[in-house]
Amino acid sequence: MARYLLGRLVGIVIVFVVVSMVVFLLMHSIPGGPFDEDKMPLPPAAKANFLRKYGLDKPLPEQYVRYMWAAVHGDFGIPFQSPTETVGELIARTWPVSIKLGTVALAFAIPLGLLLGTVAAKNQNGPIDYLATSASTIGLAVPNFVIAVWLLLLLSAQFKLLPTGGWGHWYNYIMPAIALGVAPMSLIARYTRTSILEVSRSDFIRTARSKGLGESTIVSRHIMRNALIR
Repeated sequence: MARYLLGRLVGIVIVFVVVSMVVFLLMHSIPGGPFDEDKMPLPPAAKANFLRKYGLDKPLPEQYVRYMWAAVHGDFGIPFQSPTETVGELIARTWPVSIKLGTVALAFAIPLGLLLGTVAAKNQNGPIDYLATSASTIGLAVPNFVIAVWLLLLLSAQFKLLPTGGWGHWYNYIMPAIALGVAPMSLIARYTRTSILEVSRSDFIRTARSKGLGESTIVSRHIMRNALIR
């Protein structure tokens, strides 16, 4: 067990290093830089000072090592759009809203995904199944920012039901939670449908039906319990 956990930990570290190197190289391959200004170019001396301050005048390997060393110690630098605070302070200021929004999105996605998958499985190859499957496929295919735009146009611009922004009231979380929760809801629905269909074909389910158990009892006590742990 310890050997397995150690192997998984080493694998995670390797993946993390490889991904960080790819992202680092991709960012450096983009033309331009943070201090390239078309309308108000910096004097060469000022630009050189900025590059020296942030270590951007060093070779790429050294820049990467400096970047990783700072990241491991929790230092992610200063955001250029908010130079009065560090990235860590920016995250600390904004993470409570992200936590609340993620919690509300999961509270919306999990029960509806389970319900949608269960209804689809119980109506296999029927109109309801096709409708639920199509809806979950669209929910996975459409990006959440597109769904957010649709919600803004429909609920805010067209029907004036919800505000377009803000975090002060509970109704401010409705549209962001829906936009963020559609994809996990669709994924949960697809997994739930597949698991329920697999469990429904099991021998112990046929045995339960042969004993005369009601369908609601079979679904709640046998099918759903076993489908949720798959």
